[in-house]
Amino acid sequence: MSGARSRWLGVAILAFVASAAALSSAQSSPTVEQQILKADTDRFAAMVTGDVATLDRLLAVELSYIHTSARIEDKHAFLYGIKSGKTKYSSIIPAERQVHVMGTVATVVGVAVVRGEDSDPGIDVGIRYTGVYVLRDGRWQMVAWQSTRIVPNDTVNPRIG
Repeated sequence: MSGARSRWLGVAILAFVASAAALSSAQSSPTVEQQILKADTDRFAAMVTGDVATLDRLLAVELSYIHTSARIEDKHAFLYGIKSGKTKYSSIIPAERQVHVMGTVATVVGVAVVRGEDSDPGIDVGIRYTGVYVLRDGRWQMVAWQSTRIVPNDTVNPRIG
């Protein structure tokens, strides 16, 4: 093989390897929407396991958390409820989630089934919710939550699912 042909083949192989590596890296990087859904899922999991350290990282200092009962809590009160055992979640199963990203702010609108114990005798409710997240220091943190009980026989919004 001539020197020019050998160099061309070497450059072509190098370009192919670099392209494959870039494509692989792009495919393995989660989208912004996936990052936000992961934060939402991780928050639900931390609520179920009582992982206050994870919740502290995922919730913004200015959190406004409105429960289905209309009770409102700031971050400190919400974390205290989990840490003290006053609020215990046995499962949170989200569904129908849609993410809308507007720069460094995003909303998650979804449906979930929540089971656990609170000041009420027990929690076993379907909810519709809106979570608001902001991007800070390279991670998504929840700044607001509003949930509403789903009325029996309520239909699913055809726009969402």
